[in-house]
Amino acid sequence: MKILRPIILICLTFFSCSNIFGQFINSEQESSMEHSGGVIVSASHNLDTTFNGGTGLAQAGFFLSSGLPWGAVQQSDGKIVGFHEWGLVHLVRFNMDGTIDTTFEKSMFAGRARSLTVAPNDEMYISSNGEISKMSPNGKFETFSSNGSEFSSSMPGRIYSTSLQADGKILATGTDESQSQFTMGRFNVDGTLDSTFNEDGIFTLDLTEETEWGRDIQELSDGSIMLQGWTKNSRGNTSNVLVKMDGNGVIDSTFGINGIRILEIGIQDQSVGFHEFENGQILMAGRATFNSSREIFIAKLNSDGSFNEAFGENGVVSWLQTNSSRFLAQINSRSFIYSESDHKIIVNGDFVRDGLSNQAGAVMRFNADGSLDENFGDNGMGYAELGDSSSFGFTTIFADDDGNIRQLGSCYNGTSKDIVMVKYLSNSVISSLSPIILDDEPISIYPNPVRDQVNLVFSLKKAQNLDIYLTNMNGQIINKFYQNQKFTEGKHQLSLTLPHTLTPGNYYITFYQGDNPIALKMMRL
Repeated sequence: MKILRPIILICLTFFSCSNIFGQFINSEQESSMEHSGGVIVSASHNLDTTFNGGTGLAQAGFFLSSGLPWGAVQQSDGKIVGFHEWGLVHLVRFNMDGTIDTTFEKSMFAGRARSLTVAPNDEMYISSNGEISKMSPNGKFETFSSNGSEFSSSMPGRIYSTSLQADGKILATGTDESQSQFTMGRFNVDGTLDSTFNEDGIFTLDLTEETEWGRDIQELSDGSIMLQGWTKNSRGNTSNVLVKMDGNGVIDSTFGINGIRILEIGIQDQSVGFHEFENGQILMAGRATFNSSREIFIAKLNSDGSFNEAFGENGVVSWLQTNSSRFLAQINSRSFIYSESDHKIIVNGDFVRDGLSNQAGAVMRFNADGSLDENFGDNGMGYAELGDSSSFGFTTIFADDDGNIRQLGSCYNGTSKDIVMVKYLSNSVISSLSPIILDDEPISIYPNPVRDQVNLVFSLKKAQNLDIYLTNMNGQIINKFYQNQKFTEGKHQLSLTLPHTLTPGNYYITFYQGDNPIALKMMRL
């Protein structure tokens, strides 16, 4: 597939919450939604501006939503369920196209939610403090069979992460009330603690006299269990920790040192989550401080916890943005994912451009060997600046089979924090930076939609050579209308004949003014 250079998309659509929300099921659900002023995408790279009917942004606001949208899960049909962190915890479900799914229950509760896990049958489990609640695929709270309550048995402290084993049992990890030790637990499907796990269903681990948090827990391919978390020393520096145990909660002494691997990559090392490869190797990514600068790190470990020295430099890759703009890996819910479809490492974070104070949602994409994927976005980064607020927190990302990325987080709407989601395309065709003005007249195409011929109208300030292509949504060139063609100064109207074999759908008329590509979306009837 030919990857085109980054382009500038001419996008004339602005939006507000009122036209995003659409229609709701009933007045009760309507009353929980907040019709705030909405936000707009002011600048972006690789953003799919066809998302949510052409707005480029999915957005849901709620009354009394003071907490950050903390995380999300993706159900088997691709729909994404997101939730607020605390206060009145709200849940919302987005369709694949970015619209709000009004068939989802109006689910909310008072507390502090930290993790959401989805089962193969699309049932969900959400944690609040040390308990877990069960929900139907449509978001209705259900009771556990052991006690007839919506809440499971309790484990001490806070649960930060949950996951499901192959047998349906629920793994959980977090920290105790004093935040001084790791906590792990396993729940049966009926909501009771599993007594076959460390005898009473709960395992605690105290490595230091300072703060410790469990941030991810997973059943590995061999049936063992791995915990990933942080430990903080008396100087305030954090290190990543991996703990491996067998299926019964007994420490595996063959891993690391007595089952424990402390990763001191820089200082202030923080990652949320890990990925296990089929050969048992482990991938981690997050942020660390090197020489007073906070950088992205990616680390690859062998199955015994040692660094895989064939990866990067002695098992570690670090990356720092070369200019004064800043990308910072996000560590609230999910700092990275490994995309199985294209073997890319996608780091979740936020971004502040040079000279601006507004914080944007952003993702960085790396190749499987840790090198920067320069074919993605702006030097490997896709981003979305939303409105004029600096209050953002993009916490969770997903990649679909085509390598496209959905990033979910928050945006301050003036009174509270909305749940928002953006979609980045896997290629470099679509971008919506401020449009280049060739002359005083706007660039346009008509008719649109079109059957056989489309007119492209533009005006040049000076004579220059242009390439004009027809491309599909994945960046592949379908037809070259003009290649290195010289156009004179002034206004031009070109009649472009579409290939007769072109199937109905969305395409782009793309042309280049020097190194600055411009694309205009077109629909073939």
